[in-house]
Amino acid sequence: MECLHWHGGLPRLLSEASGIEAVLELSSFEKTSPKVKNAAFVVNGPVLGLKADVIREILSNNDHLERCLIITDASPYIHCLAREGTVSPDDEKTIFQVLLFFTHK
Repeated sequence: MECLHWHGGLPRLLSEASGIEAVLELSSFEKTSPKVKNAAFVVNGPVLGLKADVIREILSNNDHLERCLIITDASPYIHCLAREGTVSPDDEKTIFQVLLFFTHK
């Protein structure tokens, strides 16, 4: 993502201060060590379709994960529009449903 590039990119993510242990491909086949408790997913666009399916599979295959963060360049409005096809300006509940979409555990 562009924002990652302009803020130091992968070398900064992997710096000792970040605490990040590994950067993996977004693939359902990824497994982490049982000692890993946190996961962060950085994706472009709405988290729907194949991206959503792969994240769900990774979480279910790594049930030792306790916290999950999804970072995307798509706003909640764009997520709702992509998911529902329309957005009601006064339906904030719908716009923020995407934040609850990936509740794990």
